[in-house]
Amino acid sequence: MQKILISQQELNDGSGHFDEYMHFVKHRLFVDLDPRTALFSAVSLISKDGLKIELGSFRDAAAQNVENWLSEYYGERAHIDFALPRIAYRLDGAIYLLRMPVPRMDLLPLTVAVEDLTDNAAASISSQRMSALTNDFNEFYDALYEISELLPTTVIHLRDAAQRILQGPMFFGLARWDTLMFVEKAMKELLPKGITVKGSDGHDVRGAVHEAWLAAGLPALPMGLLDDVMCSHTVRYSETTMPVDTTLRAHHSSVRLGALIAKNLVTLDGSQNELRIKLEKVRPDPLLSVARIEKALAVVSGAWSRVELYR
Repeated sequence: MQKILISQQELNDGSGHFDEYMHFVKHRLFVDLDPRTALFSAVSLISKDGLKIELGSFRDAAAQNVENWLSEYYGERAHIDFALPRIAYRLDGAIYLLRMPVPRMDLLPLTVAVEDLTDNAAASISSQRMSALTNDFNEFYDALYEISELLPTTVIHLRDAAQRILQGPMFFGLARWDTLMFVEKAMKELLPKGITVKGSDGHDVRGAVHEAWLAAGLPALPMGLLDDVMCSHTVRYSETTMPVDTTLRAHHSSVRLGALIAKNLVTLDGSQNELRIKLEKVRPDPLLSVARIEKALAVVSGAWSRVELYR
């Protein structure tokens, strides 16, 4: 493609040869580009072209123009869902998904916190139940920010488990397996290379895997929570419906375990003048990267307050 040059003013205004230049930028992006991270790659290229563009907390006009252009070009594929992994939760007998936005919010409408909850359903929730929901929501919110430190290939099992629970009883067996996989892979992330657990023992998070965990000098995990998530590999193929209570308990226990496990990881230091994450780290899951940055900054500022849900 022919090289296109534009002035700083054209970039700032989105005028002149801006559209042609953006096609030139897009042409140079990775062949296997993820549209969700196209903005980061595009800004890097534009900077190398010698143009000024700021994509920090307060992006400048040039960055906004580039983001708008990419949003129109890629459509919904360029959208990053700024919410932590959903948590399956039973409310008045029905299963819903709890949604925790990133950045963290101090006040959140109940119909936003609980996906697909109608105004009528929200109005019927008792004050006592609302209080219990708010407590659980805050516990999971805090836990998910810790979990954001784990690898995306680990966290995907937590996401999948919640979606399978929402799909109904026929998928509870798969949800139980994803729940176990999430905890197993999270624990193994912290094991030194010299310590491995293979074969069927590799799925025994309360036995062989936990023994390897302790041998690595890591703090013991609550056995009750490990008992909750343990299941046989045969649940993936079982035609017998799993009980909803044990399925949800395993799911919620995995969230609590995930947070305890992740607290042993080396995290970002928000006290630095600048926080930098390499694009290779962002690309697999942009949302988790944003959550890690916010968590690092919040720890330093002490601005981690309780979230209040309201109708």
